[in-house]
Amino acid sequence: MKLCKVKKYNKILIATLVAAATLTAGCNKKDADQEPTSTSASTQVSAFSLKDDIKVAPNLSKVHFTIDLDKREIYNADSLPKGTDVTALTATITYPTMTSVEIYINNGSKAGNATINYGKNSNDSIDFTGDVSLVLKSQDGEHQATYSLKVNVHKMEPDSLYWPETARRDLPVIAATAQRTVMMDDKYITFARTASGYSVATTTDLPAENWQVKSVALDFEPDVASLTSSPEKLYMLATDGSLYESANGVAWTACGNKFHSLLGCYEEMLLAVVEQGGAYYCIGRDYDGSLTEAKSLPKGFPIEDFSAPVFYETLMGYLPTMLIHGGRNADGNLSGDTWAFDGNSWAKLTENHYSAPEVMGAILLPYFTFNTSNTWVVTRYATLFAIGGINAKGEATKTVYISRDNGVHWQKAESLLQLPSYIPAMGYAQPFVVNQYKGIDWAVPYIYLFGGTDASGKLFNNVWKGAINRLTFQPII
Repeated sequence: MKLCKVKKYNKILIATLVAAATLTAGCNKKDADQEPTSTSASTQVSAFSLKDDIKVAPNLSKVHFTIDLDKREIYNADSLPKGTDVTALTATITYPTMTSVEIYINNGSKAGNATINYGKNSNDSIDFTGDVSLVLKSQDGEHQATYSLKVNVHKMEPDSLYWPETARRDLPVIAATAQRTVMMDDKYITFARTASGYSVATTTDLPAENWQVKSVALDFEPDVASLTSSPEKLYMLATDGSLYESANGVAWTACGNKFHSLLGCYEEMLLAVVEQGGAYYCIGRDYDGSLTEAKSLPKGFPIEDFSAPVFYETLMGYLPTMLIHGGRNADGNLSGDTWAFDGNSWAKLTENHYSAPEVMGAILLPYFTFNTSNTWVVTRYATLFAIGGINAKGEATKTVYISRDNGVHWQKAESLLQLPSYIPAMGYAQPFVVNQYKGIDWAVPYIYLFGGTDASGKLFNNVWKGAINRLTFQPII
């Protein structure tokens, strides 16, 4: 079995993206003519911290501040929460013995323009909403230095999953009544049914939206929702279960196999559910068309209406692990569990009582969540998201559930991660996480959601684009 490259799958992303939104501040223009004529250790600030004020926020003294001696800037790279009141904070500043130490405030929302003799009154409050500068004059009288002081505050909720209405786009095939979008190698492919026939749209640059659309002539009736992809092939079932394959989505060839449903592709092997004598099995079809031995599926395994697969790798594992979520099992019951395939067999990951809601068409994707401790340490977690689906009552849902251990434990996501009111309840949408580069070393991982249906199966003509706000903030270096 030929191995594929890791980049060809939508994996749980592992990246370091630390970002912050800043409250703009600058040097006091009044003292622009007081810039030092030379750099001297006698005017170097060695430490800066805020003093605790529980009325403002807990553990302010634990907020880390960067001291840039070259640029003469002092700032907190990780911003304080949105809405933090910084109009009257006190600070502890460490420096050598000085002739004078003064803090200048320009255009503060509370203090206006003010001067603080910090050397004599270190407990005076500072209005950091203005342009704040610290001026040090050395004891020998030969050196002075002006530092810009900034207390950065987030302008939006950093850990909110934001889906701008203005970023919504139509599906790439006009007037589609059914569609499914997959990724094959580095290409995104949308196969769609319209009132006049079938079309396929392709692009290699999802953010650019430069879709190429072609009409497709078929001699079979496709089950559009069954479309899946390997690195080099597309697979789709006909409505009678017959398997077809294609290299481009336009020309399709019968494979001579019949399956109940397609689970997805593991490496270059297509995994499918097959029914034999009233029982269901997992079977693999290799790239050359050969079939593996059919293996019995575990009790409770979903045979249809499960999520599109996602993949992740561990440091100890050579091959990736394939995950699916939700769906309907052979008894007709719905599932809220996550199942994993390791290249040999399937196993249920979800522990009892920790499943997500039982739904068909769950939207499973790998992304991130963050946690900020009470000492202002931000930790990022690789996180599975399970969004929406159609429940046993036949109702479309939109609640977001998360798992930080690859589907073993699920919990309802906090309100900041839930879908906004203008995104409809739905199931069967196809998610992608796409890095959009904003600079050489800075990329924002955006989530794209294609289509989705309501409880009746009606297709939504939507492509939604979202990201956790923290990931869109330009890093402060």
